[in-house]
Amino acid sequence: MTLDKLFARYRVDFGAVPPETDIAKIVTDSRAVALGDLFICLRGTKTDGHAYIADALRTGAAAVVAEASSPEAQSAIAGGARIITAPDTRAAAAYAHSAYWGDPADGINVVGVTGTNGKTTVTYMLRSILRSAGYRVGLIGGVRVLAPSEAPKNSDRGDYYDAGHTEDDTVDLGGGSELASQAGAAAAMTTPDPAALYSALAEMKSRRADFVVMEASSHALELHKLDPIRFRAGIFTNLSPEHLDFHITMENYFAAKARLFSLTDTGIINCGDAYARQLQALSPGCAFTRCAVSGADADGDCDCRAEDIINLGVNGVEYTFVSRSAAFKLRCPIPGGYTVANSLLAAACALRLGVDPTVIQDSLRSMRGVDGRLERVRLGVRDADYAVFIDYAHTPAALENMLGAMRMAARESGGRLVVVFGCGGDRDPLKRPAMGEIATRLADFTIVTSDNSRTEDPAAIIEDILEGADPSKPLAVIRNRRDAIRRAIFDAQPGDVIVLAGKGHEKYEIDARGKHAFDEAAIAREAAAERAGNY
Repeated sequence: MTLDKLFARYRVDFGAVPPETDIAKIVTDSRAVALGDLFICLRGTKTDGHAYIADALRTGAAAVVAEASSPEAQSAIAGGARIITAPDTRAAAAYAHSAYWGDPADGINVVGVTGTNGKTTVTYMLRSILRSAGYRVGLIGGVRVLAPSEAPKNSDRGDYYDAGHTEDDTVDLGGGSELASQAGAAAAMTTPDPAALYSALAEMKSRRADFVVMEASSHALELHKLDPIRFRAGIFTNLSPEHLDFHITMENYFAAKARLFSLTDTGIINCGDAYARQLQALSPGCAFTRCAVSGADADGDCDCRAEDIINLGVNGVEYTFVSRSAAFKLRCPIPGGYTVANSLLAAACALRLGVDPTVIQDSLRSMRGVDGRLERVRLGVRDADYAVFIDYAHTPAALENMLGAMRMAARESGGRLVVVFGCGGDRDPLKRPAMGEIATRLADFTIVTSDNSRTEDPAAIIEDILEGADPSKPLAVIRNRRDAIRRAIFDAQPGDVIVLAGKGHEKYEIDARGKHAFDEAAIAREAAAERAGNY
């Protein structure tokens, strides 16, 4: 593809580089440059691609895209090098990758979901609803990248995927086929980098996707990865402190999230969140639907609300969905009070997209859940009188919401709430004591352990957590996470609800030795089997 086509939608200064220059591929790692490639310099947190301009040109790059303010770029231009300058090379990279793959988001209804907590659950809920409505739906997120099925079913409205099919157990919620080339990218970050993102969207388009539902992370928005996409709808769940090692302040974090709604026609927001209420003023070109759970936040001009909420404990929630034009019962088997807020947002978005309420009801009623989001572990032990859940809660707000909900579930079961958790290394240390306080306040028994310590000393992370923990509450420190899980299960009492928090869908542990396999569900099943054999 030629340079002028790569940058047809993003203004760059070609300088002395002929716009008709043909490009083999787009590269952002100078070590991967080959003859005829386009090298785009990106400024990272640890290194700056502008420092490798000379290396890329020596290796055979057809041209280099750099920011004009870079001294290295100015020096290379003065020396007659093939330099293209751009206002922002990250935005340039996103547009170039999108063009390289034929601007695949054009012609697909893309829905973005952003916020601190609930993104993954909301994307899966909305995907399930849209598939039940007969649409071919792709999904892009931190758990999976799924394309629409290749085997549609005929109907009056054309080819569609039948949501009532026999599901493939190896794929989340069935129906899609995981894109092998993107699985690693999806696992590594909430929103894939442009090279992976736009190739995935191209695959979705080739499979005739009607919709793609995707998680939009604050990093992706801040770094302009999503700029080439015009979203059909955007959903904002909530905002609480997270990723402040990158954004520094909550104001910056919110501003990054808010960028989604400058790219969006329709916004669905949780007006019970203080930050969400600011979005309308920041995004005057977006038509918002305001949602709220019953209570003070449901008063005033909210468009959709949840009323008559019934908490069914480990069996989920039930409530009445009320909008300006409709009212109907919704039931979802995923436990937790925040399931009400998540399903309310997904249902409100589906309504705005024209889905019938009965389809929404049927779809949410049959939701099996999402990997690692209050996922109940099937222990494989007959007559087990305790329950084990895995949840991704790794922020103070997520942990507090989840434990508050599961505390109620444990009370209904007549047992204790037991939580096993730790905090990640090389991440915001300020949340550690806060999470220690939350865990010991809400759980009946807390086991503090390791969780992706990375390059940090696990013992030092645990000490940070213990600074906020209440020492008068039942508490154990077991540094080895496998041993901590086994302790929780071997000590389980009738009716206990055990939550393994922090890792969620991850099937690995990262420590000073690197990344290695670690499957919490398998460990829990193994311990449950041993416990059953010992009794």
